[in-house]
Amino acid sequence: MLVHRMRPGAASLTMAALSVALLFAGCDKLGIGLTPIGKITKNPSSFEGRDVVIRGTVVESNKIPFLNVTVFSIKDDTGQITVTTSLDLPPQGKTITVKGKVENVAILAGKSFGVSVAERERR
Repeated sequence: MLVHRMRPGAASLTMAALSVALLFAGCDKLGIGLTPIGKITKNPSSFEGRDVVIRGTVVESNKIPFLNVTVFSIKDDTGQITVTTSLDLPPQGKTITVKGKVENVAILAGKSFGVSVAERERR
């Protein structure tokens, strides 16, 4: 019978790595790594082009066929933001997590107009 023995400390290192992986897998459910929506809307030009993860409740959704645009708004305790998507619209009232890129329609003299998040992934 072949018996494989681990070096001393290898089991502890393996358990630590597994624990860290499990912790990161549930980070969005715990709010770790999330950007409050209000932080983005209060200073949108500083978030331009940055990837963010936001979580909130869907409060509004619209499909604009002649522009081929699908948008919805989500709200958390700090604010509300528009999300553009190529995915199906989520149902109103559902709490979701969105990963995406912050975009501004225009930034003039440091002031942002039309901040939104372009959705890349939804959980």
